[in-house]
Amino acid sequence: MTKQANDDLIVITRKKLIELMNLQCRMRYMLTLLGAICCKKKLEFMMMPQDVCDFLKIDYKTFEKTLSKVAPKCTFWQGGKVYTLEQMVNVAEIATRPQRLKKILPPTK
Repeated sequence: MTKQANDDLIVITRKKLIELMNLQCRMRYMLTLLGAICCKKKLEFMMMPQDVCDFLKIDYKTFEKTLSKVAPKCTFWQGGKVYTLEQMVNVAEIATRPQRLKKILPPTK
């Protein structure tokens, strides 16, 4: 058995890496929220944006600012807006994206 040098490279663009990181973050947030919903199911069937921020440890002002920018579709129920889990996860991911990118990627010059 001879050992040969492995010259194969895997190349991933910066844009694709960022897309993968964002997807991973969304999935983590979705799992966290699903777990929280399962724990609270007997007490509450709905979550407010503040609950999302509490569970994901996100600053509510940042989340609220992103929510107004993204403006996801919602339905109105008993005088309040109701969003889907996927929409809340998307807003949470967008709201935390700048901080996550600063931690992982060095600034470009």
